[in-house]
Amino acid sequence: MSAPHLNGFLETRRRAANLGPAKRELLVFMVFGALGTLAAYVNVNLPHTDIFLSGRYAFGVMGFVLLRHWWTALLLATLLAAVGEHTLPLSTVFPINMALTVPMVVLLRALYQKVLAQTENTVQFGLVWIAAIMLYYQFVMVSIGGIESGRQQTPLGSSVLTFLAAQSHLVESVLVGVVSAAGLTMLRSYQIVARQRTELEVTLASIGDAVIVTDAKGTIRRVNPEAARLSGWKPEEAEGRPLSDVLHLVNSETRRPVPDPVSRVLSDGVTVGLANHTALIARDGQEHQIADSAAPIRDPSAIRAASPPLGVVMVFRDVTDTYRMQAALAFQKRNFDMAVAASGTGVWDWNVRTDRVVRAGNYAHLFGIDVHDTEGGPLSEDITALIHPEDRAPIPDKLQQALRSGTEYEHTFRVTRPDGRERWLRTRGQVIERDESGPIRMAGTTQDITDLQITLEALRRSNADLEQFAHVASHDLQEPVRSLVAYSQLLGRRYDHLLDPDGREFLGFIIGGAKRMQALVLDLLEYSRVSSRAKPSSSVDLATLVAEAIENLDQAIRDSGAHITVGDLPVVTGDKPQLLSLFQNLIANAIKFQRAGAAPEITISARRKTDAWDLTVADNGIGIDPAFQDRIFEPFKRLHTNDTFSGTGIGLAVAKRIVERHQGLIRVDSAPGEGSRFVVTLPDAPSPLEMETSGRQDMTGRHTTPNDSPD
Repeated sequence: MSAPHLNGFLETRRRAANLGPAKRELLVFMVFGALGTLAAYVNVNLPHTDIFLSGRYAFGVMGFVLLRHWWTALLLATLLAAVGEHTLPLSTVFPINMALTVPMVVLLRALYQKVLAQTENTVQFGLVWIAAIMLYYQFVMVSIGGIESGRQQTPLGSSVLTFLAAQSHLVESVLVGVVSAAGLTMLRSYQIVARQRTELEVTLASIGDAVIVTDAKGTIRRVNPEAARLSGWKPEEAEGRPLSDVLHLVNSETRRPVPDPVSRVLSDGVTVGLANHTALIARDGQEHQIADSAAPIRDPSAIRAASPPLGVVMVFRDVTDTYRMQAALAFQKRNFDMAVAASGTGVWDWNVRTDRVVRAGNYAHLFGIDVHDTEGGPLSEDITALIHPEDRAPIPDKLQQALRSGTEYEHTFRVTRPDGRERWLRTRGQVIERDESGPIRMAGTTQDITDLQITLEALRRSNADLEQFAHVASHDLQEPVRSLVAYSQLLGRRYDHLLDPDGREFLGFIIGGAKRMQALVLDLLEYSRVSSRAKPSSSVDLATLVAEAIENLDQAIRDSGAHITVGDLPVVTGDKPQLLSLFQNLIANAIKFQRAGAAPEITISARRKTDAWDLTVADNGIGIDPAFQDRIFEPFKRLHTNDTFSGTGIGLAVAKRIVERHQGLIRVDSAPGEGSRFVVTLPDAPSPLEMETSGRQDMTGRHTTPNDSPD
């Protein structure tokens, strides 16, 4: 059967398969009933057409097994029995035909359902069917004939006794078997093809990828639902059209048309993959990024492997989301590479199990050599050879410590590049993947900190000079001030009787100014000492520390009549002398700035935060205008004159610097006449390194870093 006829038959079979069970049953009954009746009519009414008797039974036995219901099969048997040979009266021939046909219905339906319907091999199916027909003709029909002869009391024929029919009967059985076997085999083949077609259509509809099948001319023959969705064409509209009418492919970057791969498959007979950045413009204008391939469809029975393709199957999928994600990742990678290049940083990723390290970034700039992916950890042999011997020794122990504990790996070292220049580098890493047996991967960075080291060294020298200044202020500057105060007071006592009122007033100004200078020198000394290197951090019980601060201020508390309430205070980590100075300054500040005639009420409390403590010193004093609250922490900034409140204006600056040294924050909540709340936020445990390198401001407001000198 040619391909067009086969396609037409399969289309008819598909439509027939879509009929309801009742309609299908009626169709089978009418077709085989009509064919059997026609064969019987020809056999009865036309001479020399005995062969059509075999045709009647051939159509009958096919109908018996194809009808789904017993009663329709028996109804067909009744029809064929009624249209049989009419040389005898119908009342005589009908019972005989029914007696021969009904057993055939029972036997063949049972045999077909139990045995033949399960047989996959077509030849085996045909042979078994012919054998069943021959068995029926040569055994069952002969036995029924013998029973009928006995019922009519007529002599048994020799064929009954030997179970061998006459020659004409044998020919009829062979013809019925062969014709019905051929018909059933053909119908069975058509059913298999129809079932396979249905399975193929279901499979195509179920595939998540888009599938388009064309013939050898590039005309679309099949379109699955996903292909219909992406192209915007309904299957019935797309089928029969050239592929170029349905698929409009462009390069998503250049916007130029992209040739469809089907033409190349048909011309070259090879599988073709779609080019990168291929976009499908749907019928409604929507754009989809697609990817995959087209492959030739070949006849498996073709003798030559290079025979022309029968068609092409094109499979593609919507990768729009993947394409966008890849574009976003590429954009992020470009930005990352630019950031790494701009920062002069090298990035490394070390597989601890395989000892393989992957590097990216500016390693050539950092070490002065081309550094490739290699083995040996973040500092492999080619790099380690450039490291200063004194800085090389701690590397293995630090790495193992970080791997065991999961803490950050950090090492600062010097390298001597091949050009002879020495650079300071710092590498940091962290375990980013581990399992039950231990760490798997560690990743980190290597950075050039030469400029930072130079700056730190300059700051250390500057801090040393500042310490020297503090020493001079402590000894050399205080001595003349003390002498000035002492001799001025001595002058007042000895020569008071010689001074007039103006002289006594002027001498008082000298003594007062000298004392303020003495206080200022002491405050400057304290302010500078805060900026020097903090002592090793330790646990500080704030309850004990605040009690000590209150004791140090006992005289001022008595003189002012202040009442201090202390709540539950925690244990923190920090520098005890500096924290003592902090609270002593805040309490003294609350005592000093009090309304006239009112006794100071001071409350000291603590509140827990996620990873820090809020420590509050609240008072009922004169309060601070919000417009000036940022200025009170600056050195020498005073909101009142000495006539109102004495002081140097450096106490809160000292407090702020101490808090910053502990990686904390200080703020004030206040309003005029409503008192003030100074809130100090201290983190749980600032590291000694943070304490040492925390930023601070010197007396001129410049940002500085402490030196290594002790307090």
